[in-house]
Amino acid sequence: MSPPTKSVLLPKVFPLSLVNLGQLLPNPLNPSFSSCIPERPITEDDYSKLEESEYTATLTLEKSGKLKASFTKLFGAFFGVRTVNTIGLYARTAFHLELIQPDAIFRKVVQESEVQAWLNEMAQYHKPVYFVVGLQVIIDGVFKQRIDRSEEAGISMHVPLEAVGLPAHGSAQATGLVKGEGYVEGKVLGENVLGILVRKVNYKIRNSGDRPTLVEESVWKYPYERVKGDREEEALVLEVSIGDHVGDDDLGGMSDGLGEEDDEDDEDED
Repeated sequence: MSPPTKSVLLPKVFPLSLVNLGQLLPNPLNPSFSSCIPERPITEDDYSKLEESEYTATLTLEKSGKLKASFTKLFGAFFGVRTVNTIGLYARTAFHLELIQPDAIFRKVVQESEVQAWLNEMAQYHKPVYFVVGLQVIIDGVFKQRIDRSEEAGISMHVPLEAVGLPAHGSAQATGLVKGEGYVEGKVLGENVLGILVRKVNYKIRNSGDRPTLVEESVWKYPYERVKGDREEEALVLEVSIGDHVGDDDLGGMSDGLGEEDDEDDEDED
């Protein structure tokens, strides 16, 4: 299997339980927010797996706080370095999962009624939609960030990883930070998603009698409010198809919205 040519590096690592192959989402930078997980389960026969031991990568932080990285050959993607704020990543194991037949799986999952209802809502509000076709996963990741100087060595600091720019989603199992001579180190235990592969979902609302405009499209009835009058209106349909791979550069200035999600999580806990 050839390494993927495009990938989206997440601004925080997400527990594998929150991100799924075959998932539909409006924002690749925040895969757990307002997403749709089809009922159809993804089995081992649906995807390929490429694994690497003793995985290392170099991550950098932009001024906005969004991560960029230069991956090893495992993930096959290069992200440009824009700042000198460097974080080293080590994982005892890393693996890449990718759907073998994403087009066929997409055509199956969009036949589910709940998926169609979700896509209808996305189309109503003109929101972008993406289909997850690959995951980049690390096991027991260790993040190490260099610092200008250290007053004390070997001191445990029980503060969030984000406090020093080491990124982990709130649901991730992270250990306390260790401050050493010239560095600070934190661990994220278990299986966590570092990056995802997505393809754009194309959709269009049209009259049922019109000719299809998308290639390999799936079509279903699109609900709408009728306008009162004597003229009979033609039923509308929503047609969808899976498009090209989308990478970091294709997302432009899209925000991850993680702050909004964290606020909602805090409200739920109260």
